[in-house]
Amino acid sequence: MRTIEASGGAIDEGPGWWAAREAIDTVHRKQQRAAPRRTWVAAAPGEDALMQSTVSVANAYLLARDEVVGGMSERTRRLRVWTVPSGHTA
Repeated sequence: MRTIEASGGAIDEGPGWWAAREAIDTVHRKQQRAAPRRTWVAAAPGEDALMQSTVSVANAYLLARDEVVGGMSERTRRLRVWTVPSGHTA
């Protein structure tokens, strides 16, 4: 681990820093796409195969959800918020 000087103070560079840096870079890459995803899951470098598989499944779900929601009109999205089961009763 090493310390990086920044305008807001020193930042310890370690696994968390690198994971955050990768998330920022990923956002920038996705912004360049024609239909960027809004949500995704990331695992820290060095995670085991089970975690990588879990992340891949979660991202597949989120991509499908974003595609469906992205195709909805603004009104449909607003109405849909009130009909999605949340496990809570009103």
